[in-house]
Amino acid sequence: MREIWRTIKKNVQASLSDLDKTCIRTNRELVFGAVACTAVGILAGIMFAPKKSVTIGSHNGNNNAGSPSVKEEDETDTEE
Repeated sequence: MREIWRTIKKNVQASLSDLDKTCIRTNRELVFGAVACTAVGILAGIMFAPKKSVTIGSHNGNNNAGSPSVKEEDETDTEE
């Protein structure tokens, strides 16, 4: 376990020492980084947004069926 901790500590120290170095990035890499950060932000926003119940039109329906209180008669031909 101590060896694993030493390895992790060594990797973290190496990473922190690399932060002071300058490096050249191409425009393609910068644009890709911006697109990737935007996509991750949108996905995180969708995943962690609270659920909302939005009512549009107040559940009035489309009123194409006519009045529900009036029952249509059965139009079947009966032989007499």
